[in-house]
Amino acid sequence: MNRESGFGTVEFLALMPLLLSVLATIAGASLLFKANSHLRHECRVSVLNSQRTVAEKLRALIKMNPRAQALRAEAAAAQAELEASAAIPGALPAAEANLLRVRLERIAFAAAQQALIQQARGLSFAAPLRARSAVMEGLVKETHENKVATPPVRSSSRPGRFSVIATPEGDLTPDYNPSPTFVKDQVVDVDVTVEVGSLLPDWLRKLLPTGGLEISSHCQATIEKQEETWIETLNAVR
Repeated sequence: MNRESGFGTVEFLALMPLLLSVLATIAGASLLFKANSHLRHECRVSVLNSQRTVAEKLRALIKMNPRAQALRAEAAAAQAELEASAAIPGALPAAEANLLRVRLERIAFAAAQQALIQQARGLSFAAPLRARSAVMEGLVKETHENKVATPPVRSSSRPGRFSVIATPEGDLTPDYNPSPTFVKDQVVDVDVTVEVGSLLPDWLRKLLPTGGLEISSHCQATIEKQEETWIETLNAVR
């Protein structure tokens, strides 16, 4: 071995730690970028899907308002007919039967309204649980591919609150419309945070100290009115 080749070998060996550090940084950054993108995507898709279903319930509930108004008018007319029938011999039974028919129809209609409201509220409450489950499934996949154990996570969440107002208040079949604070109340917020180091293979973790760094799948969505209809919307989060 000549002197120049010997110097070249020495220089290469001297640079080896730096090269390994650069390669480890590139490999680690690539893995973490992929994991972060995947987990955020799972979170966003889940909350948007949940809010999309709730938005469908809201639109269906609003669509029932014209029929609710018609039933209130029918009830008022039937009550007026009953009161007027007192002065007409033999008219009372028919008026009572008509009032009963309208009331039974209103009871069935009110049950349908309440079913939509309860379904929307249940979906809103369950949305963070579904999103967290989706993120955890994504995390299991990422750690399996990296051949590491699924790490513990820190999570926080807030369910949406399906807030609608009844008009007229106290009526059996009122109109239902979103409350003035509906968009804010309906926000579903989910954050699942995991330590960066726990996502890396052992060999890479030794070469790339992460110093307690974390990645977060924070996502948030609500339902907003756009072009005369209510649709799911992804909120910007830091």
